[in-house]
Amino acid sequence: MKQLISLFALALTVLSFVACTADYDEFEASHYKVLKNITFEEQDGEASVSEETHIIKVTTVAPPESLETWDSLTIESFSASNLATLHLVDGKFKEFPSDSAALDSLAEEVSYVKKSLKSGSKIRVPKSQVVYLMLVAENGDPAIWKLEIEIPGVEKEEYSSDSKDAKSSSSVKDGASSSSSAKAESSSSKALKTDTDLQLTFKNQFKVARSGDTISIKLASDQKIEDAEVESFKISDGASVSPDPKDVKDWSKAQEIVVTAEDGKTKQTWVVILDVAAEDEKPASTEKDLVSISAKNEIAPANIDSKKNTVVVHLQKEKEIASVELTIKVSESASQNLKAEALDLREPVTMTIMAEDGSTVEWTISADFEEAAVAPRITAMKIAGNDAVIESEGEEGSEKFFIHYDNLDFLTDLTNLEVSGIELSEDAFVEDLEDGEKYDLSFKKVKVSNGFVDQEYEIRAGYQLPNSDFSAISYGDVWHNANQDFTIYKVTSATLVSIGKGKGVQLKTGSAAGKIASGSLYTADFNPKNVGITSLAKTSDWPDGNELVDFGKKFNARPRYLEFLASYDGKKDSCDIYLVLENRTGDKNSERISSDVNKLVASAWYRSTSMNNDGRPNPDVVSISEPDANGMTRIRMKINYGEPLENSPIYNSSAFETTVQSKTGKAINNGMIQGTGDEPVTHIRMVYASSGDGQHYNGISGATLIVDEMRLIY
Repeated sequence: MKQLISLFALALTVLSFVACTADYDEFEASHYKVLKNITFEEQDGEASVSEETHIIKVTTVAPPESLETWDSLTIESFSASNLATLHLVDGKFKEFPSDSAALDSLAEEVSYVKKSLKSGSKIRVPKSQVVYLMLVAENGDPAIWKLEIEIPGVEKEEYSSDSKDAKSSSSVKDGASSSSSAKAESSSSKALKTDTDLQLTFKNQFKVARSGDTISIKLASDQKIEDAEVESFKISDGASVSPDPKDVKDWSKAQEIVVTAEDGKTKQTWVVILDVAAEDEKPASTEKDLVSISAKNEIAPANIDSKKNTVVVHLQKEKEIASVELTIKVSESASQNLKAEALDLREPVTMTIMAEDGSTVEWTISADFEEAAVAPRITAMKIAGNDAVIESEGEEGSEKFFIHYDNLDFLTDLTNLEVSGIELSEDAFVEDLEDGEKYDLSFKKVKVSNGFVDQEYEIRAGYQLPNSDFSAISYGDVWHNANQDFTIYKVTSATLVSIGKGKGVQLKTGSAAGKIASGSLYTADFNPKNVGITSLAKTSDWPDGNELVDFGKKFNARPRYLEFLASYDGKKDSCDIYLVLENRTGDKNSERISSDVNKLVASAWYRSTSMNNDGRPNPDVVSISEPDANGMTRIRMKINYGEPLENSPIYNSSAFETTVQSKTGKAINNGMIQGTGDEPVTHIRMVYASSGDGQHYNGISGATLIVDEMRLIY
């Protein structure tokens, strides 16, 4: 009869989604470049994404009272083809086409910021509320996208893709690096420009030259200085000038023109000197070439693109971008307008080269840096005196970082653990984490920064279930099955077997008295209400065998993954392997009262007729290895916190059934309601079953599941 009773193990959980795509070739770099979605922290509702026209429309929440408009948007996440990277466009073009061929052609022509965007990157919002993005496939193929931003209560200004506004507004605050903004830009106040340039043109002008803060202009030889008249002038965007050059009447002496930047504080006094050219003076040159450009402490020569008039200088540290010392050489008779000793390249700047004859050409200058050398990182840490594992997951641009230690004593109090031995990368500092202090490490987030880029880490500590290597099983405290004494192994439903030089647990489906009995192993108590043997044998008394089992043992950790070795000869049956984390108001379900609530916090699920998931793609599985020399396959599943995935096997179970079927009065209510995933974990259900529907006495006799080396990864 013990063999019959071992049928009652049901998988009650679901595995979280881990994206697996076919967007890459096995031997060649991927050419896929589909942008599926993008979300921002300031966004209201879902974005409208048109894959045909390459247009994304996003509506934000209303800006706070302290802001007239959103100066920038912070990327929360984006979904794109595997291995593709997202960038800001920094090139000019006349219009955004609507047909696919023209879009492809434009993407090939327009330049983009080298550094890719990621979660946390800030995109400046121009007055036009239009930003252009470039999605670049692994093989380098680009696809251009138009991002249209709707800000409630804020009117858009007319947009021109070759305007100065379009160019500057499509930049993140750290320019070519395309990552998070400097701390100064993270405040709610709008960043104002500090540019103070002045360009002058006189009627009958012959030559012009600039040197430092002096602008020297020569009129044609037949002109008189007292008749000099300003034809036009240009100052930096948002700046003001005093006096107005057109109001100056006497140019016979040097004039001081003060340009005040948009910020109202930065000022530049320009000295303008007029002269008259000699009759035999050499004609004004039209040359205005950029001969060379370099940056102090650059780690490689600047990239100069003479076709697109762009320059990218390469620096070692991101913090250097805010104050770059450039050495610029232009044509001998030409001049340029930049103050190159402390140039802020956190966003691209425009350099104007002016020939002697007054004609000009504009160049865009930006900077990038070696992220690997300067990205803020935690490089070492101890948790409760143990060296923690530090790792990241995801592609560049969407990486997540984790610190964890997995092997504390079972049921260790995770809410009061000491952190020590913290080591950081160069120039990095960490918030809310100090050496020698104690923290709740069941789950903790911290932010590491270098003053320009922020990186979030998730810290978790945890423990393993006792004897989860399955070299032996200690029956009683955690692991159970329907056998009354698991250590004796008198029945075939759950036995220790040799796996190479070690041991594992074999679960085998059998039959007794014409009924199927699934092999099972679980964190539960079988028949705690002492149902009599006669009633146990009656299917009519127990239509759902789970109601004889008190599922769940005390557990307070929040692991990220479940990993194990397994082999399965199902004979066309299906095995079930699952983990459920719960939040309960009570302890044992067999002692449950009407006011007790069990909430599903997280789950992971595997159901299949084989250990390769029947050869089907399974987004719930992180990895499935090839069988080893002992025929064992290693499977890793991600534990999903919150609502299970659509079509999960948990919805075909009694997991959410809170009304019992048995009318005997001794049925155990194991039902749960859905939680948010943020609740504290109080209990764990872990189940291995050789027949997935064994609770209803369904299965195939002889179906055999072998499991070994179960491990929780935090």
